[in-house]
Parts: sequence; C-alpha cells; structure tokens
Amino acid sequence: KRRRLKPVVFSQPLKVELERVVNNKSQAMLFLNRRGFSTSLVCLKCGYVAKCPRCEIALTYHSQRKILICHHCNYHSERLSICPQCQSRYLVYRGFGTQKVISELHKLFPRITTARLDSDIVRKKGMLEKIIQEFRDHKIDVLVGTQIIAKGHDFPNVDLVGVILADLSLNIIDFRAGEKTFSLLTQVAGRSGRGRGKGRVLIQTYNPQHYTIQTSLRQDYVSFYHQEIERRRILGLPPFSELIKLECRHKKERKVEQVAYKIQQLLQEFAGKEFEILGPAPHPVPKLRGEYRWDLVIKSKNLASTLRLLYNIIGFKIQFEGVKLIVDVNPYED
Repeated sequence: KRRRLKPVVFSQPLKVELERVVNNKSQAMLFLNRRGFSTSLVCLKCGYVAKCPRCEIALTYHSQRKILICHHCNYHSERLSICPQCQSRYLVYRGFGTQKVISELHKLFPRITTARLDSDIVRKKGMLEKIIQEFRDHKIDVLVGTQIIAKGHDFPNVDLVGVILADLSLNIIDFRAGEKTFSLLTQVAGRSGRGRGKGRVLIQTYNPQHYTIQTSLRQDYVSFYHQEIERRRILGLPPFSELIKLECRHKKERKVEQVAYKIQQLLQEFAGKEFEILGPAPHPVPKLRGEYRWDLVIKSKNLASTLRLLYNIIGFKIQFEGVKLIVDVNPYED
C-alpha cells in the first residue's frame, strides 16, 4: 500500500516561532503568494488531473465554496468524489494555498484568531480596509495573505513574519524572477519589528543559499544588484539585450504551431549578430480561454531594426494567416 505524503506547510522552526508569538500574545503575518486550498486534484490510481477545459491547466480547489476554479478564466466545477476517467475514489488534493495555511494554523493553535487577505477576499467591498483595521486593533492574531499584505502597512505589534514558500516567485519564467522575489521578500520582511521590540523573519525555501534569498534577508540591495546584473550579463538578458516575445493564438493547435514555425523560418533568413531566435515552443499555459498558444522569443541587440524586420514579415495587423499575434517587448510573466 502506497504511503501518502502530506505537504508540509510549517517547518519546525516556524512552528516554534508561531508558538512564541501565541504565548507572548503578539502578532504574526504569514506570506504565501498562492490563493486557494489545494492547487490540484489528482487520481492516485490512473493519474487523472482535474483541468480547465478552456485552459488545460490544473483547477484549484477552494474549500470555503467547495468548488474547483481556474485562476486564468474563472471556470468553475463542482468538487469531484469519483475519478471521471477510471471511476475510482482515490482522489487526493495536492499542493496548498492561503486557505490551507489557515486550516493548518487552526489545527496547531485552535484558540487563535486568524484572517486571510488575497484577491478572493478583497473582491468584496470594504473587506480589505476592515481586515487591516481589525489586525491593527489586535482583534486578529495571525494574518495570512498573498502579496497584498506586503505593501506599505504599519503594524506595531507584529514581531514575526513567515514566508511559507519563497521559491514560488523565484521559479517563474520571467527574466525578472530574482528581482521580483527580492522586492517581495524585502517588502514583506519590513512588516516585522515596527514597534519597540525587534522583529523576526523566517523564510521557508528549497534554495536557502540562493543570492536572492540571502540578500533579501540582509536587505542588502547593493549586493543583490551586483549579483543579478552579472547573471543577466552572462546570459545576455536585459539590459544587455532586448527580448521580443511573439505570441501566436488560435483555436486549432496544429494551425498555431504551423504559423509559429513559418514565422521562425522567415526570421531565420536574417538572424545573425543582431538577434537570436528562441523557439517556437508551446506557451507555459498552452491553452487559455479556448485558444492554443505558441511563443517565439527574439533576443536582440538592436530593438528598432529587429522590430522593423518583424513587422515587415508579419505586417502591422494583429493576425498572420488567420492566427492572432501579440508582440511584447521585455514581457512581464506571471
């Protein structure tokens, strides 16, 4: 019989720090940049994963509403109890979000008061201001949230900030991943120790020696800059080049793939010292709202001339042979 491994939400050091906060009747903030309860529903017998039919990505389980939701197109599905593929009942929830953190907190400390701040909560009018004020008035012991809790709030009674999984933003495909992570971690760490006593910050990560983690802990902006800019220089990333992403979209997967390769071949005739072509390849989220997506990335040392060449090939329309095209320079990725 296979043993089911449950995800560890709190490391032992974080549990100890949370217990200290509870005993001292102070406050804590826990940061996890992922909402929902579980990030996927998986069948242990056949490997089925509950996915959005329009985006083909795993649906996130939201425990309060007891539904599965696509965070890209807002598709909803009822919670499953039987696998639709093999009819077995071996369905398990994998991964965790802010709702799961709250649930695990109450198992450890049943008497504490908690609140959650993420985009699901702040959609309701006045909820952001209400929760912030209640936390400031110490009606809430532990506040759990996404990046909403990191920005500009002053809570004098907070003496612990815990980052549940720092690697989430570090592993995104954006070339700014390190920069985004450093910014988030330094912001959220700054919420601790704003009163008279010294605050503590505890970061859970699978990459503790990564320079982004180390410099954010020390709030060492200069050291982070030097290491990040050297990484980009070695890899030829901005500001040492410009990245032009051409995204192709169509309802037929074969069609979008064919057009992406055709544009790549047309560009390849002119590639040389001024630019390099990466791809084409399926987008990290290959299907969104019923459309398949393929990406082509051009790494250019001369943005103006490369864009002129690109538009000479595809024209200034938003379509090429019936396929939608989106041109994005130095794109921001989630």
